[in-house]
Formats: sequence, structure tokens, C-alpha cells
Amino acid sequence: MSLLTGDKAVPQKNGIILVEGARLETYNYRGAEKKVDLIIEAQTCLFELRSRVASSAGPMKAYRPDGGAMIEGDGFLWRHKPSVLVISNNVRTVMNQGFSINEK
Repeated sequence: MSLLTGDKAVPQKNGIILVEGARLETYNYRGAEKKVDLIIEAQTCLFELRSRVASSAGPMKAYRPDGGAMIEGDGFLWRHKPSVLVISNNVRTVMNQGFSINEK
């Protein structure tokens, strides 16, 4: 499950939406409990309604809400199913615990 929000959404042609101040959250479920798994932020991104793909050529960052890991770069493509994130250029990663939720 995921949710894309933004400060402004501008419809483009062919079912594409330009999202300014984009924030994409992915979730992990344990029973009925929902936890934010990953947050992706970008100044702008394009979202294709039919394919549920978000992409941008600009700067972005993705991070765990608990501060366990952060990755940033220029340009990304995120696909809803399967949940895949590809970062294109100038990638920088900081890992404290990793990107998987560490349940105790």
C-alpha cells in the first residue's frame, strides 16, 4: 500500500499529473496495524495514473521514518506493483540500521 501527496497537483496530458512538493509513503502491515515503511520526497514528480508510476529527473530523497537509513540522488522511478524504487544519478546512501523494518 502507498500514498502520494503533494502541495499542488497539475493535470497534464494522457492521465499524467505533475505533483509539486511530492511525498510518497509506503506502508507495511502487521494485522490491522499500519506502519510507514519508506518516505520518498521530491520537489516535483510526474505520476501516471494508469500504471501507478511516479518519476522525476530532479533531486529526491528516500528515508525510513525511524532514521535507520536514507538515500538521495537525482532522478527516480517508483513503480507501485511491484514496489520498486530506482534512483538514477548522484546516489548517496546513509545507513544506520538498513531499509528493512527491524521488528523485535
